[in-house]
This record gives sequence, C-alpha cells and structure tokens, in this order.
Amino acid sequence: MSAPYEGSATNGFAIFDQRLVQVDTVTAELSVTQPREIAPYVRMFAVLNDQLCSVTARAS
Repeated sequence: MSAPYEGSATNGFAIFDQRLVQVDTVTAELSVTQPREIAPYVRMFAVLNDQLCSVTARAS
C-alpha cells in the first residue's frame, strides 16, 4: 500500500476556525491569526486529509 508523498507537517497544528491556528513547536506554542499565515495550514490539512482518504479507500 502506498500513497504519493506531497509534504510533511513538521510541527503539530490545530485549526480552530478561519481566524486561529495553534502550532506546537519543540520550544513554543504559536497562535497564528493572520489570514495569509493561516492559509498554508489550511492547504497542508487538505493535502494530509486527501492522502489519508486515498489510503483508507484503498484499504477497504
């Protein structure tokens, strides 16, 4: 079973809404509130979600 590798999330993050993303790094927790800074996390979540859905669909 394999899926195309498109990128990695090097830090954990949580998207609460279109106004807040919290990013956990090794040394700090960041609260990201600027739309231009939130956008890459939304895109990364979409990529990771697509990869998971692809693998899950193949496994069933």
